[in-house]
Amino acid sequence: MAAIVLYEHAGYAGKSLPLTSATPDLTLRSFNDKVSSIEVKSGMWTVFQHVNYEGKRLTLRMGKYDIEYITKNLGNDVISSARPAEIILYQNARFQGKTLKLSVDTQSLVPEGFNDMVSSIEVTWGDWTVYQHIDYKGKSLDLKVGRYDMDFITKNMGNDVISSVRLTPSA
Repeated sequence: MAAIVLYEHAGYAGKSLPLTSATPDLTLRSFNDKVSSIEVKSGMWTVFQHVNYEGKRLTLRMGKYDIEYITKNLGNDVISSARPAEIILYQNARFQGKTLKLSVDTQSLVPEGFNDMVSSIEVTWGDWTVYQHIDYKGKSLDLKVGRYDMDFITKNMGNDVISSVRLTPSA
């Protein structure tokens, strides 16, 4: 599960707001335009200048980001929404059947009960790579935001062959 903590002040001080899911409006959490430092505990998150994921954006991987970094790259006290990278795996074609939502790297789909059974994929946010074998090995396929049905997956790597998934490493 993706996790981020937004802090009111520099140095990870003051009030904090932990998030584990997309939050389109920080006003509803009394945290709009109040963020001066951030800790991404897992996954990859994008924070936005305006509500509903609008305006300037800043994408962050696991780590700590203090006021200097945030101000330089987005501005201080301007964050109004946040969302984690997310991919949805579907057991059947046409986005049907059992689903598995992921927002963090998953080196094996075996414990999730989803190994070698993915027939369609939806990427709601972020860039992802799916792999034929566990531990990010074998044939791979890079995916951006969009919907990928069985025909596309089969043509590019085969059907029901995905065993691991991760956020596409930055260049």
